[in-house]
Amino acid sequence: MRFAYGLLLWLTEGEGMITYAYQRPYYTNGKDIYNDLNVPKNNYIHYYPEWDRNPSGPTTGWEGAREGVDDYKYIYTFFTILNEKKKTENDKNKKILGEVEKEVLKLLSNFNIEELSSRNGFFWTEGKELSGDSGYVSGSLKVKNGIGFDDYQKLRKEIALKTIEILKICDKN
Repeated sequence: MRFAYGLLLWLTEGEGMITYAYQRPYYTNGKDIYNDLNVPKNNYIHYYPEWDRNPSGPTTGWEGAREGVDDYKYIYTFFTILNEKKKTENDKNKKILGEVEKEVLKLLSNFNIEELSSRNGFFWTEGKELSGDSGYVSGSLKVKNGIGFDDYQKLRKEIALKTIEILKICDKN
């Protein structure tokens, strides 16, 4: 979710995201919506309602989408400020800004979105056969995009630092 709502949206020049549903429990018939293994189709829930003894709250999918939106905002802010400063700065600063832009574009080029064009672009770290053709997956959903979990925070930090850097460059003169 984080990748789709942030970096993938930016890299593909998308203009927005929409989720299928905020809450869509399938076939629960009064069964526990916190347990997807007791229904024939997984529940699609971003925010769990209070249910039985379980409190309400966001799912990891919702939190991932929110983090992705924040990633997008960091990238958007960087390029918005950069482009505004490039219009008004002297030639010396424009050259420095161009170098900073190249550094950020290099960071963003580390992501491989070509692998995502097939169903092989995603995989689960674990799985277990239940019976016949049915089974379930568990563990972590991995996206073959060339980055690891920690890389998202590193990228966000680098872009924030580069944004501050361009503001300081332009404030000096």
